[in-house]
Order: sequence, then C-alpha cells, then structure tokens
Amino acid sequence: MAIKKYLLSCWRFFASGGKKEIIAVLGLFVLFLIFRLPLLNFIYHQDEHKWARIVNPVFNLQGESVHPPLTEITFYYFGELFGYDHLRWLILLFALGCFWLVFAIARSQYGKKAALFSLLLFAVIPYNVIANIQIDIDGAILPFWILLTFWSLTRLDWHALKSSRTARWWGALLLISILGGLLTKLSFILIFPGAAVYFWRRYKPKLNYKLLSRLLLLLLSLAVVLSGALWLLHEVYPELSSVRFLQYTTHFSA
Repeated sequence: MAIKKYLLSCWRFFASGGKKEIIAVLGLFVLFLIFRLPLLNFIYHQDEHKWARIVNPVFNLQGESVHPPLTEITFYYFGELFGYDHLRWLILLFALGCFWLVFAIARSQYGKKAALFSLLLFAVIPYNVIANIQIDIDGAILPFWILLTFWSLTRLDWHALKSSRTARWWGALLLISILGGLLTKLSFILIFPGAAVYFWRRYKPKLNYKLLSRLLLLLLSLAVVLSGALWLLHEVYPELSSVRFLQYTTHFSA
C-alpha cells in the first residue's frame, strides 16, 4: 500500500500540469528519441572498445576496470542478456531516466516554462546526444545517479521522517541513489559539498539535534549498506576486485 501511494504521488506530480504541458513533454520526449535511436547501431569508437572488451568474457579482462564495480557488472549482465553489440541501449535507458529527472527537478524548482526549455536543450544539444549513446560512465550513468540524488534530496522532508511513510520512501530513495553513485565512480563524492550547502540553506532556521541525528543515521546506514553492497557484488560477480578502485585513488595523491 505504501509503495502504491508513493507511485501515485509521483504520477500526480507529472500529470498535474494539464493537457498542454503533457503534450509538450511527450513531444519533447519523441524529439529526444528521434535524435538518438538512429545512432544506437553505430560501431563502437575509441574508448568504447575498452568497456566492450572488459565486460565481455571472450577477452578474459573482467575485473580490470579501475572504477567502482557497479558499471562493469551492469554492462556485463546487460551484455549477457541482450548481446555485447547492444550496450548503447543500456546507456539510452539511463539517459531516459535523466530526461524525466531533468523535467522533474526543473519543474519543481523553477516552474513549467523552465522545465520545458530544459527538456528542449537536453533533447537537441549535440554533445548531450553523443553522451546519451556513448558507452562510458560520465555521459548518462553518473548523471542519472546525481540527478536522482538531488531529486530525492529536494523531495525529502527530514522533519517528517518519523511520522510519514512518504518521507521514509524518499529517504530510502536518497540512500539508494547515493549508494548507486558511489558504486559508479569516485568523482560522485563531489556532489556532497553541494548537498551540504542545500541542506544548510533549507533547514538552517529549524536546525536542531533531532535533525542532525537523522542525518548522522543516514550516513551510518550508507556506510553499512555500502560495505554490504560491495560484498554482495563480489558474490554475484566473482571476477570483481573490490579494492581495485580504492587503489586507483592513489593516482590522485601528491
């Protein structure tokens, strides 16, 4: 029942703009697809071959990625199910998520016109079109987790965490999105200063011990779940070296 109410609340948000806005958004969504679908069968180019070789068991390079493990595992299982020549489709799925998150964030923060204009830019800008079908982390996968983190952060009412199921669902989604980002690329940590500033500006007048304790509980839960997720990922993908991406951080030390 709680999940049903949560999904209904999301649907009401997207469907509350009236027929004209819905038609405009759907039109931009079609435009988004028109610019990308014809490119999905292009041959892999330059660094795209690296990912295709790492995740394909034929080349015996599994576990060689220096990045956190989630992307490699996702590529691997998608390739096993649909073929390693179709990895661009996976990137497009993340890009579709980015499309709707861009709309949701822009609409909630800046209004309908800003949301539609943001979608237009997202759909037609050439660099974004390339990023949405390119086999890598930075083009669509990492932005998806960043946008999902910001969206759930803005929707979460920290004061209502104890009394509201909806708030707890948004809290769970925030935890999942942060976890997904950290398991995708180390540079995801750059979102934390911005999130901290947002949290401070939003809750500064009502900042108290209870609110800080809930934030601390979220951080502790994140640490526990992250450790468990690394263990679980190693179990489902034995080729994974869980510490390889941590060793990679030494490349950035003086």
